[in-house]
Amino acid sequence: MKYTKYRSNFSLRFGSVQKGGRNCEGKITVRHRGGGHKQAYRSIDWNRSYSKGLIVSFEYDPQRNASLAKLYHHTTSSKENSGNPKDYSYILAPSGVKLFQEVFTYGKYNQKLNRGMQRLQYGDSAPIQFFETGDFIHAVEAFPGQGSIFGRAAGSFCQVISFTQKTEDDIASQSSSTYAKIRLPSGSQRLINTSAYASLGVVASIFAQKLNLKKAGRSR
Repeated sequence: MKYTKYRSNFSLRFGSVQKGGRNCEGKITVRHRGGGHKQAYRSIDWNRSYSKGLIVSFEYDPQRNASLAKLYHHTTSSKENSGNPKDYSYILAPSGVKLFQEVFTYGKYNQKLNRGMQRLQYGDSAPIQFFETGDFIHAVEAFPGQGSIFGRAAGSFCQVISFTQKTEDDIASQSSSTYAKIRLPSGSQRLINTSAYASLGVVASIFAQKLNLKKAGRSR
């Protein structure tokens, strides 16, 4: 994946204050911190607030080892634009997506996915119940509506192992919630509500974790 030469949007960049290892009193509490290049924080849409978007660029993020994909949203829906009037947003770039590819967020703003008729593509976001057993996913929510917290580093992914049936407690309480067993990048397994969102694919820059820095100064 090659980075495009477009500059990042200033509306999606915020200043990042470096503490230099000092606390609120100005005293050094963590040694050997300070210096380095000035870095700006890129605001990433962890909740996938739009129903669809067009990938217009791939960009570098100094705050993380994963690459970013900038989406252009050509929707005029007032419901989607409420509270977020920007035309662009950032998401984690999954491996396999291409420039000017359209990605969708299913289950929001009447964007429905017909089972058996449509297949999810890399970069599409949907509730876990729409994925199949064995699928590799990233940017997984722990609880519905929380925002993705699992599988966000470069080359990381989670895997759908199985779907659990309703327990006796759920039937007694007339609850319709089901859970999926997800293998996290650490290797541990966790039950997550199938209404939680995730994105299909593996986070790009899969060789970032195997990069040999050779000396400590390169990581500073």
